[in-house]
Amino acid sequence: MGDEASGWVVTVTTPLGRAVPAARVWYAAIPDKEAAIAAVKQATNDPGATLEISREMSETLRIAFGLKSGEVRCFD
Repeated sequence: MGDEASGWVVTVTTPLGRAVPAARVWYAAIPDKEAAIAAVKQATNDPGATLEISREMSETLRIAFGLKSGEVRCFD
């Protein structure tokens, strides 16, 4: 697997008071982990959210989702 990640899959969890927290999956076509987290955080614009890298995103997945390099997106 020697290839660099094409991006990262990021889980964003938002607390909803006493209810079960809502989790959304974001895709960041940014190879650098810290930059990917920062871009998703900016896109969600929710200071109370918890962000966690779920896994690497392959180039194949990036292409399948139609993500351009540097793009972040959530498919709800």
